[in-house]
Amino acid sequence: MCNMAVEVAISNHLTRRNGVWQYVRRVPEDLRDVFPFTRVQKSLRTEVERRAREVALDLDRLWDGRFAEARERKGLVSNTGELPSIRTEEWAWPDWEALAGWFEASLAEEGWQARLLTMTGPVLSKDADFSRIPWRDDVAAREHIDRAKLLRSMSVSEYGETRASFVRSYLRRLGVALTRSDPNFLRFMAACHAAELSYLDLFRLRESRQGGIGNTHPDAIEGPWRQRRASYPHEAAPFQGGASTDA
Repeated sequence: MCNMAVEVAISNHLTRRNGVWQYVRRVPEDLRDVFPFTRVQKSLRTEVERRAREVALDLDRLWDGRFAEARERKGLVSNTGELPSIRTEEWAWPDWEALAGWFEASLAEEGWQARLLTMTGPVLSKDADFSRIPWRDDVAAREHIDRAKLLRSMSVSEYGETRASFVRSYLRRLGVALTRSDPNFLRFMAACHAAELSYLDLFRLRESRQGGIGNTHPDAIEGPWRQRRASYPHEAAPFQGGASTDA
């Protein structure tokens, strides 16, 4: 009986097998003809529950994005409850620039929320004690170091090829559809490239306990998407952070 209890999944796609956490997720029925497999299964290579939850959030976002893109290619309507798509044809560059700022703020906020799990009062006081900023675990720190090294070596075009899906997974929260045909696509990718690098600098600052508190909340970023969210109050959920990027 005890062994059975240990094996029960603690979230939709997270389960434990032989002491090691696994990510297991079925491919949606309407996309079975798109993918050459019927389920996603990945060992998270950790026995630590907290770390497993963090990695699972990353994978949720990754596969939500891939499934949504597959539905778009098939002409299917997304079933994720996202906001109706915002038309961006009339957007000027400042609108896209603000969106890149929202993206960076989202990365920073998710990272801060991850640290809030173990945050203590001295960090939150008026005279914040940076030396008490919680560290992330070694796996998360290494992932960030490796990602920073990779992104610094990339050209903007390479970033657009490899990270567009990741960026789209964030924009869908606002109902913004990003397409390569948009004349501002490459410039927006450059802004997002810079945003990720800036976030990684922030992660390093926090991890070295030198600062990085009090980041701007993404909901405070002004942009044309805010009017659309206000028009759909029943669908426009507040910012949903996680432990994925500072994560």
